[in-house]
Amino acid sequence: MGMSYVTTVIAQAAGATAEIVAAVAGKSIKVHAYSVSSDTVATIAEFEGASGLSLSGNIRLADETTVLAPFATEGYFQTPGGTALNLQTTTGAVSGYVRWSLA
Repeated sequence: MGMSYVTTVIAQAAGATAEIVAAVAGKSIKVHAYSVSSDTVATIAEFEGASGLSLSGNIRLADETTVLAPFATEGYFQTPGGTALNLQTTTGAVSGYVRWSLA
């Protein structure tokens, strides 16, 4: 049986941290692709695990730009087991998507 991938839409307000994918007991959330777009200049977005653990590092977005990480079977990063995937933003709102699987 093949890997099961899920796509979750991102609609994130400025200056906030929000859960993108809920935690699943004993499982990690592996991110295989993502796209984030900003609506304002100098926005920073960052994917996080538990307690603000940085998974992606800062993703710096200029005014109305998009950063696209194309699909990668091996994944870009993953949360520790049993931890939600969160997104933190600074000055601007961010939209896009995350394609993920449970590991």
